[in-house]
Amino acid sequence: MEKILIIGGDSRLGKIFYNNYKKKYKIYRTSRKKKFNYFLDLKKVKNFQNKIKFDYVLFIAGIVDYQECEKNFYEAKKVNCINIPFLAKKFLKQGSHVIFISTNTVFKSKKKKKKKKKKKNKNYKKKKY
Repeated sequence: MEKILIIGGDSRLGKIFYNNYKKKYKIYRTSRKKKFNYFLDLKKVKNFQNKIKFDYVLFIAGIVDYQECEKNFYEAKKVNCINIPFLAKKFLKQGSHVIFISTNTVFKSKKKKKKKKKKKNKNYKKKKY
């Protein structure tokens, strides 16, 4: 049976993936909040150890809130641009397939977009022959 690691196992998408595929695959999950198979805080990944060779590793975690990224720019950069790629390289060296999934801006906004009205140029016809 193929083994999958979900980094961000307590996220909405991580839970949906787990519930839909747990009978077909052996799925392991990480979280920094809940005790799943692995505790993983993406702010501190250097010592993360796993003894299992995963067939697939799904990255469904990171700092994605725009305000949080702007407020804590260096922390967001460390997690999203340094630590996640560090882990990805580690899993790739073990022969795992690595998949990144981002849902931050996938969903439609509930706000209705205002249609821009074209301004009519009253002098337009005067400029034509």
